[in-house]
Amino acid sequence: EGAQFAGVANINLERTDGASFAGVTNYSREMTGAQFAGVMNITTGYATGFQGAGVMNVSTLWTHVSQIGGVAHYAGDNADIQIAGVMNIGRNISTGQIGGVLNVAKKVDGFQIGLFNFADTVTGPAIGLLSFVKSGYHSVEISGQDALHGNLFVRLGTNSFYNILRVGARYDEETWGLGYGIGTSMRWGRNNSFQIEAIST
Repeated sequence: EGAQFAGVANINLERTDGASFAGVTNYSREMTGAQFAGVMNITTGYATGFQGAGVMNVSTLWTHVSQIGGVAHYAGDNADIQIAGVMNIGRNISTGQIGGVLNVAKKVDGFQIGLFNFADTVTGPAIGLLSFVKSGYHSVEISGQDALHGNLFVRLGTNSFYNILRVGARYDEETWGLGYGIGTSMRWGRNNSFQIEAIST
């Protein structure tokens, strides 16, 4: 109860109520408060509060924490927000995930921002190069144009922000095109929607 300061590691086999500061790692079976480490913070049981690490934060069970670090985060149950340079993995996220490369979650009551985003449910936007939300926005379109006679569009993401993948070709010559774009779908009423899209081919 209070504060721990260590050049290398703080290890608590029971409960930490307060703050832990370590040059390398903090470990606590249960934690209420904050953990700050140069490399890694680990909590294997109940955790609520904040974890900040230069490399990785891990909270495995009944968690309700905010995690900020340089490389990766894992939250086994609930997390407020995860911000990492490379990867975030969580179950239920109440605010959002910001990852340089990958975000993975079951449910996000907020947003995802990363190169690749995967989730069952995201209530806000999933902004990235490619996002797949199981209960989100999915669309396949086959169409024709004068420049490329046959086109296939695949749209993935959420209603507020989705990615567009396109492939097209002409039937009378060896001309083809690959495209990528982004869009948003605004809905009114039960069956009406209006899309704004930007695509480069």
